[in-house]
Amino acid sequence: GEGGGVEGEGGEGGEWTIGGGGGLTIVLSDASVPGEGEHKICAFIRSMRAAAAEAAAASRLPAGPAIHHAIHGLDADLIMLALATREPRFSIVREVQQRGGRGRRPSAGGPSFELLRVHVLREYLTKELGAGCDWSGVRHGFLPHRAIDDFVFLCFFVGNDFLPHMPALEIRDGAIDAMIALYKHAISRRELDGYITADGEVSLPRAEVLVRGLAEYERRVFESREWQAERERRAADERRGVQRRQHLEALEGE
Repeated sequence: GEGGGVEGEGGEGGEWTIGGGGGLTIVLSDASVPGEGEHKICAFIRSMRAAAAEAAAASRLPAGPAIHHAIHGLDADLIMLALATREPRFSIVREVQQRGGRGRRPSAGGPSFELLRVHVLREYLTKELGAGCDWSGVRHGFLPHRAIDDFVFLCFFVGNDFLPHMPALEIRDGAIDAMIALYKHAISRRELDGYITADGEVSLPRAEVLVRGLAEYERRVFESREWQAERERRAADERRGVQRRQHLEALEGE
């Protein structure tokens, strides 16, 4: 339309599909549609894949080349959501952040961007989860996409936009590495006979195996923190004692 307006076709609720010209299609989902933006985007991506699979099945032709998806945002949950889509080509565009005393802040001199290639991360996770672990006791063996689904579930224990992290699980203290180690240990010891997740559903008995291992890890973390705190208290007491002695010696010398 004229005057900067847009024309489009209304969908369910507050979703609109807008023709942008030049083969560009814009899908607008406003606040009347429940859900966070990144969740809506990933749901739309999954619907695209399902539609492409149906079209390929109807035509009896092989599916076309995979679409390379890109999503913009700094939210760490985007990484988990992108991994959960299982899309073979996915990137996250992020503003480069400077790290300083007040946390992360945008780079000076205007925005610059970095690209996180989720499909490359998936390759590294496949190597990390598969290596040094005996998967022979797991039904169907090592399936990278299933193991990565479990990895996404494990990361929820470290916290996300809706859940706080567990007290013993701090990312800066290596919590993600610890969760992977617990998972691989349970697999190798055949405490897990299958994957924790399946098509978005969680096997509570298998999750309980991880929680028991996490309880032992948590105990060690708290003991270590208490030992470190006691060590720091003693060091502080020693410093204060030295300062008092130096002060008394200075007074005696006057």
